[in-house]
Amino acid sequence: MLKFKFFVLSLSLVILNFIDFMITEIGVRAFDFAELNPLIRYIMSISPASFLFIKISVPVLICFFIYRNLKFKKRYFTIHRFRFEIDSFRILYLLNFFYLLVVLNNLIWLYREIVFQA
Repeated sequence: MLKFKFFVLSLSLVILNFIDFMITEIGVRAFDFAELNPLIRYIMSISPASFLFIKISVPVLICFFIYRNLKFKKRYFTIHRFRFEIDSFRILYLLNFFYLLVVLNNLIWLYREIVFQA
């Protein structure tokens, strides 16, 4: 059950990052949105492929490092391990919540731009 939960949280984090990438690219290229993060702005100026690579690889690496340290077998179930598992899932939930807010914010700005530009 924990593996499935971890997989769903990790996959949703990657999907939310991909959606954020798509909305950001559309907004910057078509509607002159400004990327506020200077590092991401520089990466976007190099190429969209490098921006996509960064947006997808960072959550994959975070999930990989958390997965490496999680033990899904009951024989490794100690207080310290249990605390790490709870904290790991909290981190994944918070990251998903944060990126959900980012995607919703970008969608609202994109919607406003499309509706009020016409």
